[in-house]
Amino acid sequence: MTQGSRPAEARGAWPAAPVVTPEDLSRLVGGAGRFALRHRATAPFEWSLVLEGPSGSLTWALPAGVPWAEGESRPATSREPSATPDPAWDAGPYVLRRHGGDAAARELRLEGRRVLGRYLLRHERGVQWRLTRLDPPSLRPMPERVLPMLAHAAPYPTDPERWAFEIKWDGIRALLHVRDGRVRVLSRTLQDVTAQYPELAPLAGALRGRRAILDGEIVAFDGSGRPSFQRLQSRLGVGSKTGVEQKSREAPVTFVAFDLLYLDGRDLTGSPYEERRAALLSLGLSGEAWRVSPSVVGDGRAVLAIPGVEGAVAKRLGSVYEPGARSGAWRKIKLQRRQELVIGGYTTGRGARRGQIGALLVGVHDAPPDEARERGEPQRLLYAGSVGTGFTARELARLKGLLEPLRREASPFAGSVDKKEVVFVEPRLVAEFEFTEWTASGRLRHPSYKGLRADKAPEDVVREEA
Repeated sequence: MTQGSRPAEARGAWPAAPVVTPEDLSRLVGGAGRFALRHRATAPFEWSLVLEGPSGSLTWALPAGVPWAEGESRPATSREPSATPDPAWDAGPYVLRRHGGDAAARELRLEGRRVLGRYLLRHERGVQWRLTRLDPPSLRPMPERVLPMLAHAAPYPTDPERWAFEIKWDGIRALLHVRDGRVRVLSRTLQDVTAQYPELAPLAGALRGRRAILDGEIVAFDGSGRPSFQRLQSRLGVGSKTGVEQKSREAPVTFVAFDLLYLDGRDLTGSPYEERRAALLSLGLSGEAWRVSPSVVGDGRAVLAIPGVEGAVAKRLGSVYEPGARSGAWRKIKLQRRQELVIGGYTTGRGARRGQIGALLVGVHDAPPDEARERGEPQRLLYAGSVGTGFTARELARLKGLLEPLRREASPFAGSVDKKEVVFVEPRLVAEFEFTEWTASGRLRHPSYKGLRADKAPEDVVREEA
């Protein structure tokens, strides 16, 4: 009796299957033939394994996906084949053998383009089986850490037809690791901030059975649907679970994905931009708290004209993803000049701000960490001026509370500071500021505070020229 002898039920619900023994497997499939790994791109996002031979075919549902690592085991349930099969994710020949003296198991060798190696297909009871990887991975295991690729501040390219343009989101950079039904959220500095954003946890359900690393931005939208970095500030540094849940209701966030670094055993960082983009779009990420960033080839002016955007990011067609690098293949084009700066102190307030912060003293490092190491000298924090605008009373109070424990006697800046009644602090906090230009003396002209940046290390803050 083959599984094809019973009518298949409607798509989306697997029908019951007869009990299949290892001997049935050997007899029906004939020991060799072709396999197909199929994946359904819509709910319930099922994976399935199909073995076809001269005497029939067998199908297993793989609710937890395919095991990749040596010794890794995943459940498999024998099922009737679907009347409308899902797309084949991988296919190729297979060989089926006995496995030692284990009468309940068969050794299955898959020879596909994506999956290559030996598996143990073991019958447990009834329709329940288990698929275990016997060989080292044929594809790369999912890495625990991938440093995000960074963009250079640069003018609009002179050859726009060779670039794809995306919105520069006014949010916080994040890498989402999706594996085994769970989402792990890492900041730009690879700090685990999963607990801060509980509304992103259901994304694992949208990628059921798949393993992926997504690069993108966590964004809070205002009432008009525009990104609001100020609104996002309320989500930073919330300690208690109750506080996080309350803030997630008051200021919900959305993860905007713009790149895909890893998918189901494939390292995509070496693939060209267009291939990574196609793979990202194939995931169908469209939910209440996640979406894919739009991309336009050649017409960056149209992106810059979108109301409420901070700017655009130009990505060179054909370019690979360079983890941890600030690459010329990515250019950030800003409508307003903005710069991340390190807070090294503050002045005491007067008048209406008596007892509060009057202005922040900020700076940039004279060289990135790697350049400082090459020259054999420590980084120097260069004074870039003071900032006294852009604050709410609530934000001033929050900053005061964060800076008080960081007080120090000596200035962290290399060189003099043109302010009196200064409280110096350890240069550990990074904030973003908007300004009109740099002066000849290296000061910011007309700066305004935009918000803290918990996703950037102080030592990485250097002056952006464009």
